[in-house]
Amino acid sequence: MKRLVVLSAFLVLVAACGGTTKDTTDPGANPGESGTSSSVPADGAPLTLTDFIPGFNPDQFSDTDFRAQELKIQEQVAACMATEGFQYIPFVQSDIGGGLSREDFGGLEYAKEYGLGISTYILQEQGRNQTEEDFKNQDPNQPIIDAMTESEREEYFRLLYGGEPQIIVDTPQSEIEAMSPEERDQFFSEAYDNWQPEGCFYEAQTEAFNQGAAEAFYEEFGDRLSTIFMRVESDPRIVDANKQWAVCMTEKGQDFRDPQAMYEYFDSKVNEVMGWSFSQESEGGGVTGTTFVEEDPGDGGFGNYDKEALQAIMDEEITAAVANVECSEDMQKTFETVYKDLEQQFVTENLADLQQFKDENS
Repeated sequence: MKRLVVLSAFLVLVAACGGTTKDTTDPGANPGESGTSSSVPADGAPLTLTDFIPGFNPDQFSDTDFRAQELKIQEQVAACMATEGFQYIPFVQSDIGGGLSREDFGGLEYAKEYGLGISTYILQEQGRNQTEEDFKNQDPNQPIIDAMTESEREEYFRLLYGGEPQIIVDTPQSEIEAMSPEERDQFFSEAYDNWQPEGCFYEAQTEAFNQGAAEAFYEEFGDRLSTIFMRVESDPRIVDANKQWAVCMTEKGQDFRDPQAMYEYFDSKVNEVMGWSFSQESEGGGVTGTTFVEEDPGDGGFGNYDKEALQAIMDEEITAAVANVECSEDMQKTFETVYKDLEQQFVTENLADLQQFKDENS
């Protein structure tokens, strides 16, 4: 599953920085001379990574009719489940297609309401529990599920959402719980490495988001692409932008050496108030601000905590997040410039392999 998370992050990044896909067919070439398209863009613009991923639309995260897309997914799921002998009724939740757009996340209005999304996550998770209950009440499939035997229900969900890697299914839970945190991390990492998800929902979503070629692209070039992210962070222009960011934040009363330190600070504050034991993980050394639970206190961790203390952290976090947005504009522009420069270098160095991948997957 970790591989799919990385893929999703990669797709969002290339969509944000890659620009619009161009027609890479040279209008001056004779189609009868070769079965492959030219690597030279017809408009003379520089090639981007998305030009080599057949069917991938870099604007799909911002210009999609999500309700129509979800309905198509639901209908495909219903057809898939029918072939397995189960009834599934297509159902689109009322809140799909609304809310924040991709551009809203990380913006000023988002920061004013959600801060960095760390302390406010607590309230969002509490609200999500109610949302899940509301979903069960609205879902026309719930009566069908309720009428099933336990074995039928297990098979239904396995076909609908897919199962886990076989080694996880075969390993007793007591053995997993007896592992050290390091052993458990290695166990799950190896279990999911090279594992292919399945299930009707996965198949329908893969087709809807054109993830087939994109996932194959990541499998082919993922290791080489990871060097781009490392080189972005160490680029002198980014180092200087980080320094300017720190100066700007200091002027606004915030004492953080870089964005990573800011996220770690609020993660630590929230963990202390909630009484949680967490570990942090980031792909490619990037800043994520994401925390992963190692120990669950049993009640989800949301029942017993100092609400006034958490509110104070929220207020502090929102203030820092607003300052961060105001200080990050130049940094974001610098990041995009550096990324595009390194992307062009990557395309130049790997052009033959990229073109071969595109030809083989078109």
